[in-house]
Amino acid sequence: MDMGSAEKLALLRGKMREHGLDALIVNSEDAHQSEYVGDSDRRRQFISGFSGSAGCAFVSMEGAWLWTDSRYLLQASKQLDSSLWTVMHSLPRQASMAEHAALALPPGSRIGADPWLLPLATYQTLQQKLSGREQLLVPLPVNLVDEIWTCRPSPPQGKAFAHPLSLAGSSVKEKLERVRGELQQ
Repeated sequence: MDMGSAEKLALLRGKMREHGLDALIVNSEDAHQSEYVGDSDRRRQFISGFSGSAGCAFVSMEGAWLWTDSRYLLQASKQLDSSLWTVMHSLPRQASMAEHAALALPPGSRIGADPWLLPLATYQTLQQKLSGREQLLVPLPVNLVDEIWTCRPSPPQGKAFAHPLSLAGSSVKEKLERVRGELQQ
């Protein structure tokens, strides 16, 4: 049986309480920072119902917000339960997720995130915004969405393969040499 949005949020908030969190970040990317992810990595879609490829969810004990860009605003407003979720536009004129977290939560709040999925730049921005309000970004040892996603699809099991040189542009050896050169500088 498929859970509804309210039930998913209630279960997630229960897990947040177990981990001493006031809020949780559920982003779209997988461990490789891909925008287009496999079914087993669609955590933000599972928790919110929003299927666009770009977006980040922020869930507190009192509310749930989803940031996305212009491509997906209409889709998000149609797919999200507006009694549970607020759609936010990822533009400079609207509060960023980091600014929203800093202002919406009291000092001393603990905001959880999966460190394997959070891009470094996002982590650094969050740390900067939150530390000014004595709030803490907490790297979690487990993904809380995974803990409630009982019917989560299995990760892809296909074999990795090399693209032909005509598609890759340069050989593996040449790419490694470029990376080594950059690292030495």
